[in-house]
Amino acid sequence: MTFLHSYGLALGQWMNVIKSHFYTSDDTPLFNMKIKEVLSCPNKSIPFQYLGVPIFKGALKSYFLQSLTYKIWLKLSLWKGKILSMMGTIQLVNFVEVGTLAYSF
Repeated sequence: MTFLHSYGLALGQWMNVIKSHFYTSDDTPLFNMKIKEVLSCPNKSIPFQYLGVPIFKGALKSYFLQSLTYKIWLKLSLWKGKILSMMGTIQLVNFVEVGTLAYSF
């Protein structure tokens, strides 16, 4: 916390304890409790979403990408009712959906 306080004084960027969480790969309660005491913020578990992108550890599981799949499915279902040519649909998928996937990966 001394480092974070010095950083805040030097650059004017402060840690918002209400919005902050910490993530560890060690699930030992004592270890997590010590970090929680020092940082004064709660711990959370992996996987989680950051800026709409799933963050996970290890091999990719299908349920990590369910929110992304739903978001794409929702956009495609909205376009289904539009009167678009085949080329228009391809353009939409190329520019919007491929961009969404590229951002996520």
